[in-house]
Amino acid sequence: MATGKVRIFELAKELNMSSKDLMALFGRLGLEAKSQLSVVEPKVADLLRAQLKGAPKAAPKPAPRAAEPPAAAGSAAPAPPPARPGPSRSRPRSLPKP
Repeated sequence: MATGKVRIFELAKELNMSSKDLMALFGRLGLEAKSQLSVVEPKVADLLRAQLKGAPKAAPKPAPRAAEPPAAAGSAAPAPPPARPGPSRSRPRSLPKP
């Protein structure tokens, strides 16, 4: 597809995966990759493209479910969990002058 050397982040984008995941794959395969800006040889890039594009998706999306029947009048749906309070942001607005 592409000619010449390609960087890891470019190859990851082309393969629809994160650079971090592709670098982990390089590590498992015993290939050297120091950062996402590292250059990949054309032969290695072509091999990865062929293997990863030809591989089936790891987790296929489930088929859409049919609409569920409405709940019976006597049964109530479980209440959602209570909202968690956010972090406390109280701090002095200004310091007193000495």
